[in-house]
Formats: sequence, structure tokens, C-alpha cells
Amino acid sequence: KGYTKDDDTWEPEDTLSCPDIIERYQNKQSANKTNKKSGVAAKKGRPTKSESSVDPNKEWEVDKIIDYAEEKNQRIFRIRWKGFGPKADTWEPEANLSCDEIIDKFMKRMKSQENVSFKELREEPKKTKRLVNETSPRTNYHNPIGRKSKRAVSKKRVYYGDSDE
Repeated sequence: KGYTKDDDTWEPEDTLSCPDIIERYQNKQSANKTNKKSGVAAKKGRPTKSESSVDPNKEWEVDKIIDYAEEKNQRIFRIRWKGFGPKADTWEPEANLSCDEIIDKFMKRMKSQENVSFKELREEPKKTKRLVNETSPRTNYHNPIGRKSKRAVSKKRVYYGDSDE
């Protein structure tokens, strides 16, 4: 007693003359080892479907087709499977798929997108309405729409009003 943590040192068991304290320490350490959980900690979040539960003979249902590519004179499709997320998407050859309606619908959509130009896809800019001969767009009653230069006094000032459209 009377020492700080800075004064603590590691000493061999042979040099100590307190067998009861050593025995209590060893019992405490062995109890801690048996209480610890064994194995790997579980991951947080949604449980994943394990590989062992996947039946290779089961036919999976196609949710939608994401993309396609031409490879070795055949089309392959990127498939989103029903009940699975984007991480489970796979590339499948057309011969392995039995969803002709979904394939036809996807290919029609792709053909219609090919015919559209980039100019048609752009959003048209909004037109600004010009309000000419506005009497008082400002709240300054001393100089409602006056101009500073004498040369431009005869010209009307164009006012772009706050329109609701």
C-alpha cells in the first residue's frame, strides 16, 4: 500500500511471498477464460441467405432485366432476381432464361431508347415573360422607373415581373 500504478512491476512467482493472493489471481483468470464466448462474433444487420440453403436445381424467378450485352454471337442479360437485391444480380445467357415476355419487353424499351436523340432528352428551358410598360415594379415612389442618364430618359425600362408560372 502507498504505491501508485507507476510503481507496479512484473515479478516472477518464485520471488513473491503471498501464495493466497497468487491463488486468488489464478482462479480469477481461469474463471474469465471459461466465461468468454467461443467462435466468431455475428455480423450486425440483415441476415444473409447462406450458400447451403440455395438449391442448384431450383428455378429462380426473374424480377427484371437490368442490362444486356452481345457476347460470342449470343445475348447475355443482367438479371435482378425476385427477392434479392442488386448485389445478387447475375449475367445469364438468353438460352438459360425462360422469361420470353420480360425479354421482349426489355428489348422493345431498349430499341425505343436508341431512336431518341440526346437533344430530345434535354429539358426545355422555361421562357421568361417580359412585362413592358410596367408602371411601378419598385417601391421607390420618388423615382418609379426612372433612368439616370438623360439620353435614355425617353426609352422605356423593361421589367421582368415575378410571375407565378
